[in-house]
Amino acid sequence: MKIKSLIIGIIIVSSGLNLQSQPWTLNFERDDIKVYTRSVSNSKFKEFKGEMTVNSSLSALIGLLDDVSNQPNWLYNCIEARRLRTISRTEGVNYTVITAPWPVTNRDMAIHFKVTQDTNTKIVRIILTGQKDFLPEKEGIVRVPSMKGQWIFAPLSNGSIRVIYQVHSEAGGAIPASIANSIVENTPYNTLLKMKQEILKPKYKNMVIDEVIEP
Repeated sequence: MKIKSLIIGIIIVSSGLNLQSQPWTLNFERDDIKVYTRSVSNSKFKEFKGEMTVNSSLSALIGLLDDVSNQPNWLYNCIEARRLRTISRTEGVNYTVITAPWPVTNRDMAIHFKVTQDTNTKIVRIILTGQKDFLPEKEGIVRVPSMKGQWIFAPLSNGSIRVIYQVHSEAGGAIPASIANSIVENTPYNTLLKMKQEILKPKYKNMVIDEVIEP
């Protein structure tokens, strides 16, 4: 199967975000998933990072992220995801709505993504950047004012793939930072846990993307 555009969904990260950040703190390790958080200079909200190792092809992982309409089935608290603009095979803008428990208002964001692969290491990196003013704000939904993140898919010598999911964002609205920071670790853990299950589905597991160089 050939995917003509590597369209990657929501909130995502690795090294190189240029954030003035503190060292990572390992919050916990569960179900072979490690979750870290750290403080970011000039922000009240913590950055998170989740890491896991999976037996998968790069095409399967990229194909899962490319399937934007399916993202609410595995991205934590995502209730809507769709493509707003395709710039090229490896670049575009997606739209995401994140649910929040009452009385907190749901959040949305437009996210610019850029997909690259290192031809030597075969590492795939998807950089995401929030685009606050890409489309008008909706009544009853709070726009996330800023977000930076990325996914990294790094092939290992044993044939498995190291997956990194990392994000820092400002919440917008009136959410106390103390509350947001107390639950920030839920997002990478639950997202990666569901991701491990999703990539086992035949439509992803058997996927081949011609543009991707497999290790």
